[in-house]
Amino acid sequence: MKNYIDQLKETWTKSGLNADQMMESMIAQWKAMGVNPDMMLKQLAQATVTPQPSAPTFDADLIADLQDIANTPVDLSPVELQDPFSAWEDDGLRFSKKNGAPVKLLKAISCGALLTVINKSTLNTLATGLSKDEAEALLSRDWEINSRGDLVDTIDWLSSSGHRRTCEPVWQQLAKHPQSRWENRAEKILEALDFEADDLPAAEEHIDNIVETFPLVIKHIPVDSKASVSLFAWDACRAINLYRWGVDVGLVTEAGATQNILKIAELLYEEYDSWVELSTAYIIGTAMWSGNTEMVNDALHAHYLLTTNPQSPWQLIDWK
Repeated sequence: MKNYIDQLKETWTKSGLNADQMMESMIAQWKAMGVNPDMMLKQLAQATVTPQPSAPTFDADLIADLQDIANTPVDLSPVELQDPFSAWEDDGLRFSKKNGAPVKLLKAISCGALLTVINKSTLNTLATGLSKDEAEALLSRDWEINSRGDLVDTIDWLSSSGHRRTCEPVWQQLAKHPQSRWENRAEKILEALDFEADDLPAAEEHIDNIVETFPLVIKHIPVDSKASVSLFAWDACRAINLYRWGVDVGLVTEAGATQNILKIAELLYEEYDSWVELSTAYIIGTAMWSGNTEMVNDALHAHYLLTTNPQSPWQLIDWK
């Protein structure tokens, strides 16, 4: 039996790759990830491979990807990333001392909890705990919402298409390529999108944004860059918060907000299998839309608090 390293070199050679060059590249990648290459080589040398009747062959795209990786210089300098687990001085979750929302509504409101925590609002009531002036300033500054009509139009847009209309197809194309090649493959990815000319600038911005922020995301939460992800959460969770701010400023009634938040939540329960899956989709949406490491950092920190604090509604209420 051959050990794993010999088998790997043989496979590379049969596929037209330079085995020594590929091994050097692999070692460099291990170093970049903080892995001890001597330890890895020792473990692989001790591993044996059972011969198979016929060895699989690599397709042309995979060979091209491997050649790209082998020919790309590896930056071994340390990467400085903010730690979302220590980024805020105040890590407390906020709750109203008044009677909280009924469990069904509380669960629905909690679908928007990432943004609630980021804005240091209350988690257990329909109203957010912001004053009317604070909520009006937030809606005007962040959303350009200054009337009931503005609020309705924005929520309708988030419900019908939102940013996911362009973000989601871009992610699906990115998933077809190694994450390390996203930046170099940007033009190819854009060409594969069935977008109108007016949407291409947004798509290009999404790619630039995720290239910039994804290393921070995957440092703290597991995300499969080759998996299909629904980004409905990025739009729907914000819509839930818009209804809550609408209640704060008197643009929507409590009964109307409650009814619509419950409807949005039902769609989220169908789309995702857990609080963590919902949160991951929201964070990817944040990264693709903003390209802002501070915003992504805040979302990651809120994710951490909601998934670890025993008082969090995500810890107290089952997803399904």
